Amino acid sequence: MIRQFGLAGLMLAIAQPAAALSCQRPSIAGTFNALNAAEETYIMVRGTVASLPGEQSEPEGELNERQSYVVQAQFTGDMATASGFDRPLDIPLTVEVGCAGPWCGGVPEGEVIAFLEQRNGRYVLAAGPCPFSALTASEEAQVQAMSCLRAEACEDDAPNLE
Repeated sequence: MIRQFGLAGLMLAIAQPAAALSCQRPSIAGTFNALNAAEETYIMVRGTVASLPGEQSEPEGELNERQSYVVQAQFTGDMATASGFDRPLDIPLTVEVGCAGPWCGGVPEGEVIAFLEQRNGRYVLAAGPCPFSALTASEEAQVQAMSCLRAEACEDDAPNLE
């Protein structure tokens, strides 16, 4: 099931360079609610992301001036529908790794619940220095994700990203 989500909180999750990077505690409900108002189209998935061979894995540039970069990857897992994470997916994925000074995101490791933007016929994952759109797929996170998708309780106990 494809849902509309918003990017309002994403830009706030990528802090400006400072002496120390301070990230809000990420949560499935917080991300879902923040992306829900966007014009862009997102899907919620559970699975793993693997960089394609030869793709850049480290940011370039001086420590405090690292540059964002793009990694081509493969997502393998399941897309969320109203009945659960039950639609198998094995798709190419573009990971947009964002940097804020010396801090950069990266390709997520392990099993994650992620929010992929559908853009120009491709799927894109934003991976900034503060985790926002790819979170650990714990059992609790999966229950929360399904509750949000079914328009049941989608309350965020983490601080507001706005």
